[in-house]
Amino acid sequence: RKKAEQEILRHTRRVEALHTVAQTVNRTLDLEQILNSALERVIEVMEADAAGIYSMDEVEEELVLKAHRGVSEEFVASVGRTKLDPDEVQRVRGYKGPTYALEQVFNQSNLLRIMAAIENEGLRSGVTVKLRSKGVIVGAMVVASCHPREFAPEDIDLLNAIGNQIGVAIENAQLLAQAQAKIEELKAAQQIMVQTERHKALAEMAAGVAHDFNNVLSIVLGRAELALEHMSSPKVKESLQIIEQSACDAGKMVRRLQEFAGATVGEELETLDLNQVVKSALQMAETRRAESQLMGVEIDISADLGEVSTVEGNPAELREVLVNIVFNAMDALPQGGRITVKTDQENSWVVVSISDTGIGMTEEVKKRIFDPFFTTKGSQGSGLGLSASLGIITKHGGSIEVDSILGEGSAFYIRLPIFNGTRIKSRRG
Repeated sequence: RKKAEQEILRHTRRVEALHTVAQTVNRTLDLEQILNSALERVIEVMEADAAGIYSMDEVEEELVLKAHRGVSEEFVASVGRTKLDPDEVQRVRGYKGPTYALEQVFNQSNLLRIMAAIENEGLRSGVTVKLRSKGVIVGAMVVASCHPREFAPEDIDLLNAIGNQIGVAIENAQLLAQAQAKIEELKAAQQIMVQTERHKALAEMAAGVAHDFNNVLSIVLGRAELALEHMSSPKVKESLQIIEQSACDAGKMVRRLQEFAGATVGEELETLDLNQVVKSALQMAETRRAESQLMGVEIDISADLGEVSTVEGNPAELREVLVNIVFNAMDALPQGGRITVKTDQENSWVVVSISDTGIGMTEEVKKRIFDPFFTTKGSQGSGLGLSASLGIITKHGGSIEVDSILGEGSAFYIRLPIFNGTRIKSRRG
């Protein structure tokens, strides 16, 4: 009767352990909480001394120790991550036995390392069960004792049942991580789309206004020039000259609007050495740097130009972008500092980075710097510089990215595709 009571108690504890693990899996998606709860119940019910749960990292092709009980930090450091060769990966995925036999799964070097780590922990017996989800092995659970013992069939059945629950939890956690990554990708893509559409709408509006206004200016300028040819009165002539000059100035404003709208570029693109473009842009920025120096603001501009392939583009537009970003970097150095311009090559891209040691930006400002008419310079800025720069680089098939830490500085990364021998069609207004 006593043996029967003990057996009933043991069976009840096993059922409770399985029920507890199942409840935890259903109640939360916190994988760490699920694994730690499962290990506590397994060690308690199995009267074991140590236990661990490994998951299979499909990308890195290794077993990773996700949770453990009863082992030292040395053990975790030694076998916490076990790199697998292709044969081992296939053996783990396709293993058909009821439990893992280490010598049937791991190669010689991994087997010796694992066995040495187990022996150093004083563990003398153990069992390894597969963790499955939808028939696919996603990891393994190890249960061990410091004294020799045999694990009965009912022990294996319980561990397999718990292992199936843990396998589901591991897969759920992986699916959740993938879903969260996709959501972040969608958010980023949505922000880019909103920004692009906003820029496009404003550019179309600017192009329309510029076109109509340019027609009116042509009439004003033409009539003023005709009147000047037939006017002898000095006072009237002076007034007409003012009208002519004003019309010319207004024409330059229209030109800037058209540049913002991307409607004025009809030139064939050239194959360029981007290092030469960078050098000429820095020469153009030198006057501004000298002016700052006269006002007591020391700004050091250095160039680290690597060996890069040619790109295709409009040199004037690319210089405009570089000068604009360098000027912004100077504005971010009210007390002086350093600006570094580098060129490098990454796969099929030529990269220009412009970094400064200035005041940096908040996350909110960083998100909006490419928005048209957004500026942090007050009345001194139009808010079109970076927006127009983004439009120019996008038309060149490239991209602009920015990193910034408030109080430490900012870095802009301009990527342009390497010229592959196929000429891009000219962009016509």
